[in-house]
Amino acid sequence: MRRDLALQFSMNKTAMLGKLLRGRMQAALDVEETKDSLEQVQNIVSNALQAPQEALQHYLREQMRDDSIDLGFDDLVVDPIAGVSFNVTLSDDRVQKVLIENRGAGTQNNLIIALFRLVAELDFDEHFIFAMEEPENSLHPKAQRQLLSVIQDISDKSQVILTTHSPVFIDRSSFEHNILLTRTNSGNTIAKTFNVDLLESVRTDLGIRTSDALLKGGGNCAILVEGRTEEDGFPTFMEMAGLSEFQLGIAIINMGGSDFQRAKGISQLLGAYDIPCVIVLDSDAEQTEMDLNKLREASAPNIRQVFRLHKGTIEDYYPLDVVAQVINQALSPQTEVTVDMFDSTKHGKERLDDFKKVMYDNQAGSAIEYLKRNLGGLGTKIMSERKDPLDEELAAIFQKVSEIVAEQ
Repeated sequence: MRRDLALQFSMNKTAMLGKLLRGRMQAALDVEETKDSLEQVQNIVSNALQAPQEALQHYLREQMRDDSIDLGFDDLVVDPIAGVSFNVTLSDDRVQKVLIENRGAGTQNNLIIALFRLVAELDFDEHFIFAMEEPENSLHPKAQRQLLSVIQDISDKSQVILTTHSPVFIDRSSFEHNILLTRTNSGNTIAKTFNVDLLESVRTDLGIRTSDALLKGGGNCAILVEGRTEEDGFPTFMEMAGLSEFQLGIAIINMGGSDFQRAKGISQLLGAYDIPCVIVLDSDAEQTEMDLNKLREASAPNIRQVFRLHKGTIEDYYPLDVVAQVINQALSPQTEVTVDMFDSTKHGKERLDDFKKVMYDNQAGSAIEYLKRNLGGLGTKIMSERKDPLDEELAAIFQKVSEIVAEQ
């Protein structure tokens, strides 16, 4: 009975008290002086809504890459009894003033994200938490990548928690922010937090394939690299250059070495989809560089430039103290590795052999591929966090990629 009274003694349209009083209150307000006052209130409210409406429209245009979008707060009504109401409409170069509930789910998602951005920008509550459930739904891969950039911007000011099934949202430069949930055959759910040892299983569990690299990139440009160090390290190196693989819309593709036929096949596949690429090789891949440049001139114009690293391999671009720190943190040597254990005069393959020797001497194992994997992830992150300057040669590679994207 008490629950029924609480329901019936409210002012909504269906409650007994609401039915009794709403009409009488409306009649009491229906006098000339009150009408004039309500019109003034309506004008004040309309003016107050203009700034957030313009901000939301700006965010929508930015997120959807469409400057023809117009957001409308139409048919504004201020009613002292029913409250403030208006219709949210969207117009573009194809349709005019379509109610938001009649637009696609992807557009509706984008409006919600725009609203999140506005709330984060107002910064009215430092403890505000944004929770999103699969925000990528109904968005194609390129729009997902754009959305991820927006969410990353929000996370600079507010806590963001989201669930996703999309490989696009697995940010390689911020793996420690990801929690992987998997369901076992027995029905239990297992949570895995970041561990560099899990990177391979994460890729497997998520079903990420080579084709997903193109989905992540969105087709603006691809960087073809020889190994995992570059694949895992280049996203953070790009951030050190003030760039983002997601915002640029690029893919970083691991060729698994400098074999010409493999590089040729991947570049021709990209060319079939009119996707430009640059190729980054170790210093000892001179013949492959020559063959690729001949291919580019003859039949593969989508190969915009072939870079050959001057110092040797990508591992030459990691300071020795970072290498020592990665070995100590990730490889658990029997005795702590110090910088003076390395031969600083060696480069290229000889430098890698020296790393392997130091690992062996200090009982950290001799799997150089494991060290390279950790250098790409952990090592690059260490360099970024301590604000090391990015090597000029690497910066030139990323600048070239940025220029190629700007041409698209």
